[in-house]
Amino acid sequence: MYALIFESSRIFAGLSDCFMLHPSYARKFDSLCRAAESYASRVIREFASGRIGLKDVEEMIGEVEGEVESRLGRLEVEGHELFLIPHIFSVNRIVCSGRIEFSPEIQIYACLNPEKVRKELNKLRKAEIKAIRSGKASNVSRVNELEGLMLGYPECCVREFSRRKKLRNSGKNVRSLEGEIAEEYLELGLNDVLEKLMKKEVTIEDVGDRIPKSLFAFNFYPCSLKCRSAEKAGEKCKEVLDGRLKGLFEAGAVAAMCDIEAICVKMGKVKGKDYVYLSPDEVISRVLFNFADSA
Repeated sequence: MYALIFESSRIFAGLSDCFMLHPSYARKFDSLCRAAESYASRVIREFASGRIGLKDVEEMIGEVEGEVESRLGRLEVEGHELFLIPHIFSVNRIVCSGRIEFSPEIQIYACLNPEKVRKELNKLRKAEIKAIRSGKASNVSRVNELEGLMLGYPECCVREFSRRKKLRNSGKNVRSLEGEIAEEYLELGLNDVLEKLMKKEVTIEDVGDRIPKSLFAFNFYPCSLKCRSAEKAGEKCKEVLDGRLKGLFEAGAVAAMCDIEAICVKMGKVKGKDYVYLSPDEVISRVLFNFADSA
């Protein structure tokens, strides 16, 4: 539940109308989501074979999203009831291969205002269809851009992430923002901070000033760990969270640091530690209990 509170702080800080449900929470809907993705894959195969058009794809996927939503129920976080809105991406918006990659994937967004979020998701759908019609993988970056803005990420970070995606999908030899942030993470010595925290050699009170406030959300890569816009967003989230549980913001940022360190491991820059692969709730709990024990 800690991770949900951390993520929902963006809504209550006025930065966003929604947040994406982390896989560790979406897992309870796994069978429902896998069935929806399987159906969407069949729809895409029908489209690829020429038996149906893009309008049919849009309508059929919209129908299955409605069916999934009717079964998701609501999510209660800190006394607030959040609606759960599913969205199926037909195109892989993560991989940069230089071509349109059909790989249906469902994401679940938690929000207070479902109608407003549905309008934003409809913009994503239109951008995705436009990319498919164009046949240009570089146009998928517009989907990334709209999703980032919907999730409350700073414009400069969204623009930089989308810019690199577009260039990479256009065949340019441009480094991913994830890789860039991983390098910056190591240069700042944050891997040492993380290791000491997870080994309980220090507490978040000891190293709180070294934990980047720019890491205010999971699955988010700022244009720099020192990005002032991202830091300001983090400060707003911290203000919301400090009124609920002291240290929760820093603990959530530490969970985000684990995701960055996992990238460092993939890059061969550091050796993997067990805590890198813990769920956000497991990381947050370990850090918070360490803090509580020292109080």
